[in-house]
Amino acid sequence: MNPTIGIALLLTVLQVARGQKVTSLTACLVDQSLRLDCRHENTTNLPIQYEFSLTREKKKHVLLGTVGVPEHSYRSRTNFSSKYDIKVLYLSGFTTKDEGIYACELHLSGQTPSISSKNISVFRGHGFHLPVTDGARGRYTKPQGPVQRPYFSESADPLPPTPHT
Repeated sequence: MNPTIGIALLLTVLQVARGQKVTSLTACLVDQSLRLDCRHENTTNLPIQYEFSLTREKKKHVLLGTVGVPEHSYRSRTNFSSKYDIKVLYLSGFTTKDEGIYACELHLSGQTPSISSKNISVFRGHGFHLPVTDGARGRYTKPQGPVQRPYFSESADPLPPTPHT
């Protein structure tokens, strides 16, 4: 192979991988409505395929997307919006059966090896002091006063809640 062609192909692959990197995945749970914001780079003109999923009890459940087939039980409970650099999933009727590890996965159309994803753990909290994790460093801090909101962590393994004393 001509070295110039090899370098051009490598640069194209690197640009494609960079053009669809997930930069953050955040979750907000209010009452029984969950919102997942999947922010990503968008430096390509090619369509970006996506998939939102939930893993619980070691089983992956596809909620919505253009990659996998969404499970029937989630179809009527999900809504979706997308802009240039963010994809947003809304899940209604959230219960304890919906607790687990949520993922946003992006694929560049036609490029199966080019995948980027982030995970976030979503669990309800009920008046507990909850450790807030810094997923990048594995550290946690204990909030002051009781927390009356759900627990979210960007780490794959959520920390258990600490009872309010």
